[in-house]
Amino acid sequence: MNSKVAVWRARSYGKVLAVVAVSAFALGITALPSGATTNSTMWPYAGGSPGYDVSYPQCSSPSSYTPSSTSTLSPQFAIIGIDGGRPFNTNGCTQKEWGAALGAKVTSISIYINTGYSGAYAHDITSNCATDPTPYKFRSKLAQAWQIGCSEADFALNTAMSDGVNPNANSVVGGGMWWADVETGNSWSTNTSLNQATIQGVVTELAAPTTSTLSPEGGLPVGIYSNTTFWKKITGSTSWAPTSTTISPTPQWYAGSSCTSFAGSNPVWLEQTGTNFVGDPDTACQ
Repeated sequence: MNSKVAVWRARSYGKVLAVVAVSAFALGITALPSGATTNSTMWPYAGGSPGYDVSYPQCSSPSSYTPSSTSTLSPQFAIIGIDGGRPFNTNGCTQKEWGAALGAKVTSISIYINTGYSGAYAHDITSNCATDPTPYKFRSKLAQAWQIGCSEADFALNTAMSDGVNPNANSVVGGGMWWADVETGNSWSTNTSLNQATIQGVVTELAAPTTSTLSPEGGLPVGIYSNTTFWKKITGSTSWAPTSTTISPTPQWYAGSSCTSFAGSNPVWLEQTGTNFVGDPDTACQ
């Protein structure tokens, strides 16, 4: 998903506390289905169903992110990148890609967030993540890494709110979820414990945002996009997996043609292979 890299510039920000105007692509809110809190189903993906993911590389023209109406097999789901290839960057055409997915009449739309660890990202820690309780020693490097991951999630939640896109359920399209993109194309520490803390911070904040005004965009199922090679290099282990307050164990999306777990025994819901509607093709595992 990270074939192109946007130039990163540090910025400081806090969570949006005011009500943001909702765009034409915004989704209304309903309660999550009961299957969203268990691993008994692959909600919101039906086994074997085809879909696709797109982000900023597809912004060049509408045909780059609009599924073909002549396809003999219609996409059932879409996953849209909220970032511009790196944490704390934006995808400039999220709303257009979201609208194209709605136009394709997919049954669910989800969002993925780019993740990474860098000491420079400490400049982007939000006030809320700086004061949130972490599972690590106060003011330690691990606590800071967790806060960085938490802030990457904050940035994505803020951006989704500002863009008026929401992966929650509504009467037009089924519910969606958040995916955390963990791959070697982004910066990571040689200290894999710092990387683990960052990933856990991302998952924790996406699953349970600390500001109630962000709850429509957050508090949904959270999964991990990666593969065995990426995961082992970044986290140092294929047995460690982050925990989530919304779905346990945390579901996986394999970066490649496989439905085999790359982190412990956690279930693999998607593989990145299949019918190429636009962007990258994906298929729900059986």
